[in-house]
Amino acid sequence: MAMRSVNAEALPALEPLELERRQEVALRRRGLGSWARGAVVLDVVLLAAAAAMSQLAATRVGIVGVPSAWLVVYGGLAVFFLHVRGMYSWQLRLSMLESARKVIAATALAAMTLVSLRILLPGNVDNLAPQTLRLLAFSAVYLTAGRIALDWAQLKARRLREDARPTLVVGAGRIGSLTARRLLELPELGLEPVGFVDKEPMDEAALPLPVLGASWDLERLIEQHRIEHVVVTFSTAPNDVLLRQIKRCEELGVSVSLVPRLFEKVGGRLTIDYIGGLRCSRRGRHTRRAGSLPSSTSWTALSRARCS
Repeated sequence: MAMRSVNAEALPALEPLELERRQEVALRRRGLGSWARGAVVLDVVLLAAAAAMSQLAATRVGIVGVPSAWLVVYGGLAVFFLHVRGMYSWQLRLSMLESARKVIAATALAAMTLVSLRILLPGNVDNLAPQTLRLLAFSAVYLTAGRIALDWAQLKARRLREDARPTLVVGAGRIGSLTARRLLELPELGLEPVGFVDKEPMDEAALPLPVLGASWDLERLIEQHRIEHVVVTFSTAPNDVLLRQIKRCEELGVSVSLVPRLFEKVGGRLTIDYIGGLRCSRRGRHTRRAGSLPSSTSWTALSRARCS
């Protein structure tokens, strides 16, 4: 058997494991971006179709068409504003009405920017208003229809568990158990819980899923179960441990959701304030209507957070 020389350069023992881990993260990120890439391709195709129909309709009514270069600029602006509004990022809840609202807002912003550029830059601006309105109308209708179809297809895939992200729940207490049950009952959220991470679970027999390990097992569990999302609920682990876990999830390409403290009082009317470098959420004044009942605990407790 061949022996290595003592003076030979030593190779790190964990280098193959680290390389395998990086490949796993890259594969996970490519999988997560499949719907996003499909959405971009769909939007580009629909914008091209909308521009062609707008030009065809303009010639029929005797309006000069928009120059091709400006059509390309408009398409780029529309895709940019759609990206800014989060249309190409993963969403916990898919709402067709919300998608339609974002599409209309993005196309309107793109149209206003196009008008401003054409006025500021040299060129023919005759029939600018009808040209832009026609282009805006066609693109808004086409993109809205495409987005509704895409959301419907994604919702169908989620309900069939074909597009479900394997999910870990950090914290096996009452809130963690409630979170896991809601995820199991609502497959359209796109998260499929596989187990809990907690050193000291409250009542393991009453949990809907098994406890797979403690906080120090998080990285191993992510690799073993191909976890793509982590929900952090209330846990007995110290805050610095939870922060390290969230940071490590980000490094591994795993998205994170946080269930905030006092979530029973967390509503839609929140304002983010800063006290020095400390971020605080301020709840707006709530006026109860006559005969209305207090709102109960709802699924809005899951607020998606980006690690920093």
